[in-house]
Amino acid sequence: MSPPPTATSVSTLSGNTIAIDPQLALFLQQMASKEFVAEDLVALARTVYVHVLLRARQSAGGHRMSRELILALTGRVLTQMVGFYLDAADVSDLLDEADGTASGGGEEEAPSNDDPMEARRKRLAAAKQKSGG
Repeated sequence: MSPPPTATSVSTLSGNTIAIDPQLALFLQQMASKEFVAEDLVALARTVYVHVLLRARQSAGGHRMSRELILALTGRVLTQMVGFYLDAADVSDLLDEADGTASGGGEEEAPSNDDPMEARRKRLAAAKQKSGG
């Protein structure tokens, strides 16, 4: 079992605790104290994800960071901002929901099941059909 995350580490979905750059940890604290204007949690998640992604890529070794780690860092910031726990899977679901809203434009009814992969397959199939492929 890996040790619990600290101010300079983050726990990923796979259970690994990964050390992060101290400057990146400071940035995450600063991000959590900022106020963002967003319509809902989905929009807030997307905004924070983009900020964290760009900053992480600038940090030492940031170009090697996986999407899972960026999602975990985003979850940490969102947890501090909204007051309830969001992990990398929650952030991924929120971003997928944002992608579905942006690409679908609200034309299609949301899938009745809760399987995000099935919803993704349906969106990809619909996009492929629209493009004539």
